[in-house]
Amino acid sequence: MSIAAPLAPDASGCLDMDQRPVKTVDDAIITPASYDPSRHRIGGAVYDGPGLVEEALRTSALGWVHGDRRSLAEPLEPSIEVAEAVYLGRFFAHFGHFLLETLPALGHAGPDDALVFHPWPESLPHEWIGAIFRGFLLEAAGVRPSRISLAHEVTRVRHLKVPRREQVILGDIGPVALGIYERVRHSSLKKGRGGFPKRVYLSRRRYPSKRLVVNEAHVEALFEAWGFTVVFPEELPMADQVRLAFEAEVLAGVEGSAMHLCLFMARGSKAVLIQHDHPIQQAIFLTNEAQGIETVSLTACYPESSALPGRTRVDLGSVEKGLAAALGARKTR
Repeated sequence: MSIAAPLAPDASGCLDMDQRPVKTVDDAIITPASYDPSRHRIGGAVYDGPGLVEEALRTSALGWVHGDRRSLAEPLEPSIEVAEAVYLGRFFAHFGHFLLETLPALGHAGPDDALVFHPWPESLPHEWIGAIFRGFLLEAAGVRPSRISLAHEVTRVRHLKVPRREQVILGDIGPVALGIYERVRHSSLKKGRGGFPKRVYLSRRRYPSKRLVVNEAHVEALFEAWGFTVVFPEELPMADQVRLAFEAEVLAGVEGSAMHLCLFMARGSKAVLIQHDHPIQQAIFLTNEAQGIETVSLTACYPESSALPGRTRVDLGSVEKGLAAALGARKTR
């Protein structure tokens, strides 16, 4: 895990709130976002004149690599012009990546800055910026959706700031990300405290997804026998999801987006993560460690069939043994 340490100023003497260098670019050109899932290549970059601004690139995660040219072959005619802005990477519509990448990036923005992101997916409409869970999280971070522009077209920014952002998805979590997560907790807790269970199992049985645990109902029954309350997080307002995680002494679930609610748990709490035989990603372990949350890992989710990608089955026996070891007690019924 990499915990951000104070850095010296860059050549311009400019530092952001994390003491990380901020690159300033005059007459920056931002090319539109593009994605090629077949080759795991992403496009869309920031150019300083003809040259690529590497500080703006998304650090490789989950196999995606940049396909942008090192320099522009010829000048591009911008469709949009902006006077001043801060570039903050990729704006994700996806829950887990929004929490791990977009939300922490907002900590590098000043209170009145105009913000530019590359959209993910590339067709992300502007009205989705503040929709569903993102609306509450943006409000908690102090950012109005109207401050955000998405680079769907070639954009020129007369004066662009490019902070060197923390890469939480790769375990680079420091004061900026931790501060944003604390701000979200505080905003949620202002709406009230108490009333949520101490042991929570997060089920995605009612959530339409390509990933399906075929024996999820049996997993729910097992956790209920150990004193857990089964919760379907997508059925709760975002503020309640944060309060649920904060008030839980133990939060459990199958590896996936919902378990990123661990980001809002209290120090000293415990997360029980049922992992796939090939873990999706390890960011949850690193972010939990940085926030003083114990992670109990149970590798107990396996493919149902090679002919049915995304369908998995949880080994109930392995989970029960893991719970007995982790909780140090017998099941309640």
